[in-house]
Amino acid sequence: VFSAAHPRWQFQRGSQPPQSLLTVERQRSGTWQSWRSDNDWQTRLFYQAGQLTAEWQPAANTPPGRYRFRHAGVDAKGQRYQAVTEAFELLPCRE
Repeated sequence: VFSAAHPRWQFQRGSQPPQSLLTVERQRSGTWQSWRSDNDWQTRLFYQAGQLTAEWQPAANTPPGRYRFRHAGVDAKGQRYQAVTEAFELLPCRE
C-alpha cells in the first residue's frame, strides 16, 4: 500500500506521466531490474482515499529471488514522485 495521488493526475496539468504507475522489480547481480509492470495481467492496482494498493500474482514459473514494488506518479501540482517498498523474498513454487 502506497500513499499516492489520484491516478487521474498522471494525464493532467501538462506533466509527462510516468511510463508505469507500478513496476515489480527483481534483484539480479546486485541491481534492480524491471520484471513486471501495471501492463501485465499478473498485477492489479486499486486506488481509494489517497492510498494505492498494489497486487502481484506471480506465475508458477516465476524465478525465486528478491523482489520489490516501485510506484511512480504525478501529484495534483504536476510534480513527479516515486516510492519503493522494502525488498521481499519470493520462494520457489510448491507443486
